Amino acid sequence: MKRNERKWLDYIISICITAIAIGIGIFKGMNENTNVQHNVPHNNLPPAPWYIAFLPTISLVVIVVGFLAFLKYTKNYLPKRHYDSNKLIQDEVQFTFDDIGIEYKSERSLSRIKWSEVFKVYNSKSFFIIFISDRTVWIIPKKNLNSCDVIGIDNIIKTKIEKKKIITASY
Repeated sequence: MKRNERKWLDYIISICITAIAIGIGIFKGMNENTNVQHNVPHNNLPPAPWYIAFLPTISLVVIVVGFLAFLKYTKNYLPKRHYDSNKLIQDEVQFTFDDIGIEYKSERSLSRIKWSEVFKVYNSKSFFIIFISDRTVWIIPKKNLNSCDVIGIDNIIKTKIEKKKIITASY
């Protein structure tokens, strides 16, 4: 099970446990055999039906499930919308690695960054993820490179960037 799926499962389980606890509290509050004395005069009304008694619990569960569905929808929808609306990130780009830094070139832009300005680098099995800042990244898929280029980029990253900025990921 993936980490995100496990996180969602934990949220749903905790919400269900909370709803059950609230329901039990409401049910025990309806029970006439409790030791709590109420100052309300007894008016001989029949007890409320179960669906009325559990209305707050049912409402809470519906609101929480709706909120979780909204979060999941926005998590999947917003990145796609951002990608569709931003034409710069849809262009094919070319990276050039040299002793000075990294050059990023596309049809619409040209950018150069020095090795000392690189914020962080993740080296995973499938990608080189180069953080230009804490919120801006360049992702280079290794499947688009030949093995010599992967080894060359790996070596130049290890020699030009401080070791504390390089993170080797196992994924």
